[in-house]
Amino acid sequence: GTAQAGPSESSPEYAERNGIYLQAKALLSDENFAGLEGLASKYRRTGETTTSGTLKLTHFYEAITNLYESEQIPLGEDDPMRDRMARWVKKYPRSATSHLAMAASMLGRGMAYRGYGYSNSISAEDSAHFHAYTEAASKYLAEHKKQCASDAGWYELASFPAVRLNWEATDMLALVDEGMARHPGNTMIPFVAAQFFSPKWGGLPYAVESTGRRALVTV
Repeated sequence: GTAQAGPSESSPEYAERNGIYLQAKALLSDENFAGLEGLASKYRRTGETTTSGTLKLTHFYEAITNLYESEQIPLGEDDPMRDRMARWVKKYPRSATSHLAMAASMLGRGMAYRGYGYSNSISAEDSAHFHAYTEAASKYLAEHKKQCASDAGWYELASFPAVRLNWEATDMLALVDEGMARHPGNTMIPFVAAQFFSPKWGGLPYAVESTGRRALVTV
């Protein structure tokens, strides 16, 4: 396996996730913001899932993040792809989807610097860029919470900075509990919390087990 594990490329699950990725990529490349809004709205309304039971809406935002992991562009410098996101937000300023996609793109740019290895494998410069993007995404999500928290994607995306910026465990669990109360049955929210407590991020196996049992109460 790899540090960023996923379904086998021969599996139906991979085909479904990749299909969402390719569709989002094509729509974004064409700046078909109406198409992106419509796709996310459909997933949100129907609660469609992949073969594994994960929400397609989760993979929609994941696709946006992954699209932005391909280039290392310092925050504040010219970024044509980030300008594209700004045009989307400008066209749909009241949309939860556009703002969550903007945050997802920031998280992606940050991971372009960090990668998925252990922290001691990252240079100080890359780490600084990673933290700048992640903190910007966290701030952006906080600023747009009232508008976006009706979409479970807000809690999923907000959980990633919590993991990557080493929040206090009590704050992380409060975020998870709030998200699960508002979006019961969403398994991705506690899944990200489990990553927070994993040994890779400084946690312990028993804490991962505890988080899983905590999620069983609300799933």
